[in-house]
Amino acid sequence: MEESVIFNSPALLAGFLIVIALLIFEQKTHSGGYILPIVTMVLSLGVLFLAFLYGASWEEIILVTLLLLAITIVNYKNEGEES
Repeated sequence: MEESVIFNSPALLAGFLIVIALLIFEQKTHSGGYILPIVTMVLSLGVLFLAFLYGASWEEIILVTLLLLAITIVNYKNEGEES
C-alpha cells in the first residue's frame, strides 16, 4: 500500500483542515456575504492543486473532495429539516 502524501505532508494536512474548518464555519454562521464561500473555494482548489504537485494520487484527492461534499450535503440536509 502506498503512503499517503496528504497525511505525510504537514502543509497539505493543515491546508485541508483549514478548508474543512472554514467550510463548517461558513455553513453554521450562514454568512450573508460572498467573501467567505469564495475564499473557502479558492483555498480548497489551491490546496488540491498543491496536493497534485506534491504527488498525491487521484484516490487521495477524490476522498478529500468527497469529504468536503459530504459535509456540505449533511449541512443542507440538516438545514432543510429545521425549517
